[in-house]
Amino acid sequence: VLVLPPSESGYYSCVVPPVASKPGASPIQVVVGTVPQNVSDFSCESNSWSNLTCAWRPDVVNYVLTNYTLQIKYDGRPGRKHPGNCPKIEYEEGYYRCSWTSHSTPAYRQGVESFKFELTSFNKFGVNTQVISFNHFANVRPAPPVDLRVQKLTSHKATLAWSIHYSMYHFPKN
Repeated sequence: VLVLPPSESGYYSCVVPPVASKPGASPIQVVVGTVPQNVSDFSCESNSWSNLTCAWRPDVVNYVLTNYTLQIKYDGRPGRKHPGNCPKIEYEEGYYRCSWTSHSTPAYRQGVESFKFELTSFNKFGVNTQVISFNHFANVRPAPPVDLRVQKLTSHKATLAWSIHYSMYHFPKN
């Protein structure tokens, strides 16, 4: 057994010298990995309260297959939490992603101001769990305004008017 520090993780090739009784020995590949590490590049955004999408990528390249679970924990009645697993984790362009909508199970709960995520990464060397606090209302990207119009136009001034998208009518003020 060869034990290397995480900084030495990578691909190594070992070649067994040919022996008279076994000519033409093949090279073997040794893959070195680590227990999953914390991620620091974790972010979530709501698109006009229609969905909530979280994305992350590991800080450390790990040559051992690492899987993830993401659980969202909404506050419920006092003393009680309502956890829910990510409906489906997808991997694209170096990022893992998970989205909740009003139709997913569990459903995206637009009216909850803050909650926690529990991101668990696991592989054959171990398990790592992070708890991440999230301010939901601070991470809502509103839909573009509708019915944008010029009310008054002069050579030095323009007065514009618009309406907010219906999905934002009940968004808390301030």
